[in-house]
Amino acid sequence: MPASVPCNLRLQPPIGGPQWVAFTWSRDGAVFLQHASMWSSREDLVLARRLVPGSYEITTTGETGRVQRNPFTIATTDPAGREIAIKLP
Repeated sequence: MPASVPCNLRLQPPIGGPQWVAFTWSRDGAVFLQHASMWSSREDLVLARRLVPGSYEITTTGETGRVQRNPFTIATTDPAGREIAIKLP
């Protein structure tokens, strides 16, 4: 397994106020994590994660059914602390 890269995922606040948001994470086309949570922040939230190299997509789905896809790629040559913007619906 290749070494992971420390990244910062920057999630924007949900548009239109608090709402339930479902997250689906996939890497190289395979879903590996799904979860939902209530988002009520008015400020960006930064999550530190270590990700192995590959092609990722984080899909967010709001309680109204609106979907936002966030594709990005992680490479072994990426700098530590790379920031990745994740848009919410």
